[in-house]
Amino acid sequence: MFKNIQMLRACAATLVFLLHFLPHYQAMNGSIELFKAISAWGFTGVDVFFVISGFVIAHTSINKPKNKQSFLTFIKHRLSRIYLGYWPFLLLASVLIYLYQPTKFNSLDIVNSIFLTTSNINQLILPVSWTLSYELMFYVIFSSVFFLRLKYFSLVLISITCLVLLNGYYHPTIDPSNITNHMDFIFSPALLEFFFGVLVYVYRKQLKQNKFIYIGGVCGLLFCTFGVYFDAKLGLFRTFTFGISAMSFLVTALALEASKKAVAGKLFISNGNASYTLYLCHLLWIQLFFVSGVRDFLSNQPQVIIELGSLCFILMVLLFSHLFYLFIEAPLYKTVRDFSWKKTAIQKP
Repeated sequence: MFKNIQMLRACAATLVFLLHFLPHYQAMNGSIELFKAISAWGFTGVDVFFVISGFVIAHTSINKPKNKQSFLTFIKHRLSRIYLGYWPFLLLASVLIYLYQPTKFNSLDIVNSIFLTTSNINQLILPVSWTLSYELMFYVIFSSVFFLRLKYFSLVLISITCLVLLNGYYHPTIDPSNITNHMDFIFSPALLEFFFGVLVYVYRKQLKQNKFIYIGGVCGLLFCTFGVYFDAKLGLFRTFTFGISAMSFLVTALALEASKKAVAGKLFISNGNASYTLYLCHLLWIQLFFVSGVRDFLSNQPQVIIELGSLCFILMVLLFSHLFYLFIEAPLYKTVRDFSWKKTAIQKP
C-alpha cells in the first residue's frame, strides 16, 4: 500500500467536500477567509483523484500476468470498487429527492445514473457521480488493451492522447461535468489526468530519488498558482495546470515515502481509505444540514457558534465516512474479492 497516496486521497475528498459546503458557510456569514479561499478551489480534488486513479489502475494491471484469470480479477475488482460504494448512496439520494424534491425526477436520467453512463451533472441523481463516469471509461480503456505488451499499450495511450489534444484544441471550454456530446466525453481532457498517473507509475522507480521531493513540490505549487491566476476551470487549460499540479504532488508524495522523510500516519491512511465514501456521501449530509434547519439555526447564533457548528458538522461527516467504510463498504469489498468464479469441487463422502 502506498501510504502517502492514501493521504492525498483524504485531502482530495476533503477539498471537494469543503467546496460544496462553502455556499452554506457563506450563507451563515462564516468569517474565516482562509477557509473560504481554500474551499473555493476544492474542485481541484477531482484532478487529484483522476491522477491517483491512473496510478492505481496501472499498478493493478500493467505488470500482472496477461491471462484470462488476471483479466477477470481486474474487471471484478474495478467494477466492485466503483459500484459497491456508489449504489448505497445512489439509493439514499433517490430517497431524499423523493421526500423533498419529487418533481426533480422528471429531469433526471435514472438508468444512466445507475450505471454511470453519463457525465452530465444535470441528469444525475447523485451529482458528484459525474467523475465516476470517467473512471468507468478509463477502466474500459485499460480492459480493452489488457493483453497488450507495454510498448503497444504505450502506443494506444499516445494515440488517444493525440485525439484528446485535437478535440481539446477545437473545444477549449469543455466542462467535463456537463457534457452532452459523446465524442467530447470520450476524448475529454480529463482523460489526460488518468494518463498522468500512468506515467508516474511507469517511471516510479526513477521518481523515488530525493531530488523529486523538491522538483515535484515546486512544480505542484507553480502549476497550481498558474491555475488559480488564470482561473483554469475548463478544458485543456485545467488539465495542464491543476492536472500537472496533481501529478507533481503525487511524485512528491511517492518520493517522500521512498525516502522515509515523511510517511502518512494511521489517521491519514484511515481517512484515505474512507475517501470514496466521503466523496459520495457529503452532498447528502449537506442537503440534510440545510433541510433539517440546522443551517438556519446556526445563522442566528453568535459568530463563535457558527464557526464551531461548522467545524462539528465537518468532523461528523468525516467520522461517518470512516465508520461507513469500516463496517459496510470494506466488508462488501472483501466479500466480492473473496468470491471465486470457479465452481467449488464437491467432495465425495
